[in-house]
Amino acid sequence: MKILHILHALVIGGVTAVVRELTQALVGEGIHCEIAATDGGRATGGEQSIPGVPIHCFPVGFHPRWRIFYSPALSRFLEAEAGRFDLLHIHGIGHQCPAASRAALRQGVPYISSPHGSLAEWALRHRSLWRRRVYMPRVQKPVLQSATAVHCLTDQEVAQITHWTDGRTAVFTVPNGIPADLPDAFASTDPAEFLARFPGLAGRRVILFMGRLAFQKGPEILVRSFATIAPRFPDAVLLMAGYALRGGGTRRRVEAALRQTPDIRQRVIFTGPLSGYDWRAAYACAELFVLPSRWEGFGIVLLEAMAAGLAVVVSDRCDIHPLVADADAGLVTPPEEKPLAEAMAALLSDRQETNRMGENGRRLAARYTWPAVAQSMAARYSEIIRQPRG
Repeated sequence: MKILHILHALVIGGVTAVVRELTQALVGEGIHCEIAATDGGRATGGEQSIPGVPIHCFPVGFHPRWRIFYSPALSRFLEAEAGRFDLLHIHGIGHQCPAASRAALRQGVPYISSPHGSLAEWALRHRSLWRRRVYMPRVQKPVLQSATAVHCLTDQEVAQITHWTDGRTAVFTVPNGIPADLPDAFASTDPAEFLARFPGLAGRRVILFMGRLAFQKGPEILVRSFATIAPRFPDAVLLMAGYALRGGGTRRRVEAALRQTPDIRQRVIFTGPLSGYDWRAAYACAELFVLPSRWEGFGIVLLEAMAAGLAVVVSDRCDIHPLVADADAGLVTPPEEKPLAEAMAALLSDRQETNRMGENGRRLAARYTWPAVAQSMAARYSEIIRQPRG
């Protein structure tokens, strides 16, 4: 079985991480995978090394009519090479979708579209009017309607997809995952070196946020919420691990929240993006994890936190919040200052309850590993490839 995975760009971000892990796990199932993507406009060409997975990376251009970045070289590659694959798997929403759809339909190759949560109502509400009313219905909707199947991550996403497919396309659900050995990796990580570099964390009760400092993630909500409970918990600190997007609007909102409460400035610690040991150590030194997103798809970061044995506070706008609630692995709140503060205070006030929820989360996360996800996805691939092509 030969599968070509297509995505917008091999750059830092959730979809790239998912494709990397998924393709490696599929290779472990004996499936040949290749990746086609752009370099995201970066001279380095993005991430071009995934063991066992050939990567075809192309430069981007600018489409003056549609006012979007696209890649003629990627389009030409798809037209020339789509026929040598049994199936195309398109990830995300972007210029690569219509290009891959056209190539697949012309060469009679089935294709799957995985929006990865990008069609959620909240996500689209914060896109430009042109993108919502012109680009999405005229360019992206036909891609979904012509797909052999649409892959969703959660039941919530299935409901969101119905508007875009008009019932014309089969829809199936396979979740994201985490590495099977991740809980052991967290358990064996000694954060001492990390704490030495960030001495403000040593001996403190660490509340962890891991993710982009983007409007979607609600980091300024978290800072304001922390400010309201900080006097009650003088040994608590807020660790913000992630990068700020270009433009800096959300980072400015975070800084404005800090200016309003200058007494906690030294208790909010920014690390920038973390990887490898530092990434594991951030989880290892934390007591609880908070994700106050205004909207969120599957939210792999929650699985990571639960694999580390952390109780979580999660927004009810995250699609997997029902899993957290059902497993009693944390607290679910609206992405608002007061309920978020109350949830954090409740967990900080009861270590026994926090530890119990952390253990529940660890058991939940163990059900979502990339090998298990790859087996489910491989079964779906086989079903689709065996379908008669009309």
